[in-house]
Amino acid sequence: MSDLLNFTNQFANKVDELIKNELKTEKLSLIKKSHGNMMGSPECCKENSYIYFLYNDNEEIIYIGETGKSIKRRLFNDGSGAHCSKGWFVNVKKIKYYKNNEMKSNTRKIIERALIKKYKPEYNRE
Repeated sequence: MSDLLNFTNQFANKVDELIKNELKTEKLSLIKKSHGNMMGSPECCKENSYIYFLYNDNEEIIYIGETGKSIKRRLFNDGSGAHCSKGWFVNVKKIKYYKNNEMKSNTRKIIERALIKKYKPEYNRE
């Protein structure tokens, strides 16, 4: 078990190192009021493959997620799974995301799980 944990930690560190310089930041207010795929909308409001990080006022990561939809849709328009319907969402002050249109669903999920294990965000459940 120790070898697996060590491997997972090394993987998370390597992934983190690879994507941290490519993270983009977007204001929650711009995402909320955008019209999705329309011209002028933030990039993260358009359908693609994303790993995203939600931050609180103290610049702490409070949630890590992945989506093959737009981040706007995942945050605001995903029915009962939309993050905005969760009580903790009021704590979100900033969003950073990594976009890679080559990432498949399984790849996103593996990266998400590894980063959750590394950062242990308050609102991700194991």
